[in-house]
Amino acid sequence: MKNSLSAAQYAIVAIILMSVFKLSVLPSLTAQSAGKDIWMSISMILLSEMISLAFIVPVSLSGGLDAIRQKYGKVVYSLISVPIIVVLIIKTLVYVSEVNAFSSSYLFYNISTDKVGIVFVIAAAYIATKGFKGIGRASSLALWTLPLILAVGLLFGETEADFTRLKPVCVNGVMPVFESVDSVLFWGFDFSPLLFCRLKRRESASRGGTCEACAVFGAVALACAVIALVYATYIAAYGGATAISPHAFAALGSFNVVNTEVGSIDWPAVVCWLSFAVFAVSFNLGAVGEWATGYSVKAPFAVIAALAAICVFGPLFFYNFEKALDFAESAVKYFTAAAGTILPFAAFMLVKIGKIPEADGGGTYEKVL
Repeated sequence: MKNSLSAAQYAIVAIILMSVFKLSVLPSLTAQSAGKDIWMSISMILLSEMISLAFIVPVSLSGGLDAIRQKYGKVVYSLISVPIIVVLIIKTLVYVSEVNAFSSSYLFYNISTDKVGIVFVIAAAYIATKGFKGIGRASSLALWTLPLILAVGLLFGETEADFTRLKPVCVNGVMPVFESVDSVLFWGFDFSPLLFCRLKRRESASRGGTCEACAVFGAVALACAVIALVYATYIAAYGGATAISPHAFAALGSFNVVNTEVGSIDWPAVVCWLSFAVFAVSFNLGAVGEWATGYSVKAPFAVIAALAAICVFGPLFFYNFEKALDFAESAVKYFTAAAGTILPFAAFMLVKIGKIPEADGGGTYEKVL
């Protein structure tokens, strides 16, 4: 089935959803309030996301939100799924604007951001039509870019990092840390698309989905530690300039700069970040397609409709990234955070109350009954 993922694919997709847009402009935004304690701010956000993942994984093991639709009907399904879809569309609009800003201000010069956004979203939508399984396989293949960055860094890198810049901790108290968490809530709780997919359980497993769940949590927890380390390294490398230095991952990966006629490309980090950004957005669009199947609408049609909406409303509302930032830092961040925490918990409780069994190998609810 197109919405079924193995434990390895599920973990990879979860890490991409959680990390890719936290490694661009977010460190500089967080540093504007938390200063050099940004690693503490991101750790708090990541911990909250891990808690939400603890509710999402059991739902995926039971067949995803589709199993809830089959058990409780379309009304309950709509009450949970529609707000999630609204949040995914909102986040995609802002994230595409972020890609525009990256492409126009860091990657290339003197290009139209509208053209970048349209090309990016079309590529993401095409991948989304392949289903979660296709996105998971593509994401697995793209992992080679991470060791590429490490190899290039070891060969050409001359990064000067002074970790003593992290001291003293909380010199202005803990309130700036909490204020920074509040200001960037929009970039948290990105696991919601996983509610629409099935986490396959090995047929030979004797303890239900325990092994799969532990593997997913272990991989995501390790990724959380790496993200916190990246934030600490960013402070060690850039110090107080972090607040005015966007595009963190690309900046740290700028070991080998290639100057061409179309711009300046820090190619290892650029290839990695843009690839995973495409996959993250495609998974959001894929969730829209999977959601629509619950109403007997073919997934590709729903993906194309979402693509059209993003292409129309994106430039209309977010003609520049500053506009998108103002929107993301407005009260809408509380709506997205609430949807990313309350709705997964509600889905988890419905699975437990309805005693929906775990789906073998990604099978449907009816099959396991």
